[in-house]
Amino acid sequence: MPGISRMTKFLARCWTGVFFAAGCGVGNQTNTTTPIVTITSPDPGVVSGTVAFSADAQDAFGIGSVKFKVDGNLLFEDFNAPYTTNWGTMTVHNGLHALSVEATDLSGNKSSTAIQVDVENGPQ
Repeated sequence: MPGISRMTKFLARCWTGVFFAAGCGVGNQTNTTTPIVTITSPDPGVVSGTVAFSADAQDAFGIGSVKFKVDGNLLFEDFNAPYTTNWGTMTVHNGLHALSVEATDLSGNKSSTAIQVDVENGPQ
């Protein structure tokens, strides 16, 4: 369950057993910094078959989730690093498609990035 996963990450990072550690977005501290997210696979260009779709996401307060999207449609949501899934390119028509990832940190701040790939699976 996503809510439990985020809370577990928060407590593991911030709860010392007596109080919350400094820099954990509680009390007077507010996290307004968006996460840094990059697509690490595939590279922009021609793809076919099943390809690894991976991302790197970093945030000082922790990452809650990374969403993988194809042409704006959710493919997979990952709550734990390494952030990766497989994409079967046969699910879309040949031609240009946008792959994007959206990272959400434990404070709810979001950041995204995208690449374009050219699916070439032969005649369909």
